[in-house]
This record gives sequence, structure tokens and C-alpha cells, in this order.
Amino acid sequence: MKKKPTFFKRIQDIYHTKPDFFWSVAWVALMPSVGSLISIRYLLSNYEDWSYPWVDSPFFIFTFTLLAAIFMGFALIPTTLLAVLTGSIWGWQAFPYLVAAYTLASVLGYLLGKTISADLLETLLGQYPKAQKVVAEKQNRMGNLIFFIRISPAIPFAFSNILFALLSTGLQKVIWFGLWGMLPRTTLAFSSGVFAESLYNAIKNRGMDSTMDLLLLFTFLLIGILGIWHFFRSKS
Repeated sequence: MKKKPTFFKRIQDIYHTKPDFFWSVAWVALMPSVGSLISIRYLLSNYEDWSYPWVDSPFFIFTFTLLAAIFMGFALIPTTLLAVLTGSIWGWQAFPYLVAAYTLASVLGYLLGKTISADLLETLLGQYPKAQKVVAEKQNRMGNLIFFIRISPAIPFAFSNILFALLSTGLQKVIWFGLWGMLPRTTLAFSSGVFAESLYNAIKNRGMDSTMDLLLLFTFLLIGILGIWHFFRSKS
């Protein structure tokens, strides 16, 4: 009988056939931290002398939404940091545009993920029929998984987009359930920026400047973990 290849051997084989997928995962794992360091250093250089465009300008709305979506969709900056900065600089008037940018970034990230992970799940789980069966049985409930992954602060935004594409959750579900999943965390980070005494304090605290913020963050993490666990443990 032919010996079944190990999981890590299959990973190695997939790397040779689809190296772009692995480089993409490495990119979304490392680049947000690099982007965070660069953007913080840039913003804090003479930040008191910065002047910012008006929120109600149509040009600002279009430019901000497009650039924020690109930066988040390509994992150039952490979503939490962007929310804190937006809240600190422009206040609640900019919140709808940030939400719109998140939605566009989800679309961009998912579509990019589909191009690099096409048919990869079947290849990855080809020798594991039980795992394939679980994924197939859960397809109708992928919206629940999207929600709990988005609400969890432990799973990076860009990485989750690749995961959703790999699982073929469907773009509409990513947009709708992802929106409601990301709103609690985004609102927390954004409000922290709004109420920060200065841009420096907003960047320093990163949405965790009080015991209540930490408690809410822990609550989101707990909800995410329990929700994901229940998703895979419950019967379809």
C-alpha cells in the first residue's frame, strides 16, 4: 500500500506549485508591522504642525476611502491603527468613510485571495476526506465563521481575507457578516482616537487607554474564540 504523504510534505509540494500563496501569507503576516512603524514615525515627526483636509470635502471623501481601502486591502497598515488615527485626526465625521473603506478593503482582499488560492483547498485537503467533509458541510454557515473571525482581535484583517478566499465563503457573506463582525472592534479603536488628548496619545495607547477598553477587547476575543470553536464543533 502506498504511504499517504504527510501534511507537511503536502505543504512543501504546494509551495513548489503555488509559491505566490506562501509569499502572500508571509506578506500579510509581516507587512502590517512594517507599515505601522513607518506610518507612526512619519506622523509623529512634527505632528503638531500638520494640517489636514476638511472631512466634508468630496475630494477628501473619495481619496480617503480609496487610499484607506488600498492600504488595508494590501496589508500596508493595521486596521486598528488606521481606525485610531482616523478618529484622532478627523473625529466621528470620518467614521462612515472608514467603514466604507473597510468594506472595499474586504472586497479587494477577498478577490486577491481568490487569485492566489484557486483550487488550493482541494489540493491541501486532498488526502484528508474528513476535513473536506467538514468544510463542505459548513458551507451554508460560513457567515457565522466570518463574523467570529472578524470580531476577534487575534486574527489580522488581511490574513482573514486570504482564509475566506481559501474556504470560498463567498464575497457577499464576507461583505455582510464581516461588516457586523468588524464594527465593534473598529468602533472601540476609533472612539479611543476620538477621545485621546493628542495624536501622540492616540498612537501610544492604540485603543487600550482604560480598563473598560481592555475589558471590551478581551470580550471580543472571547466571543471570537468561543464562536469559532462552536462553529467547528456543532453539527451542520
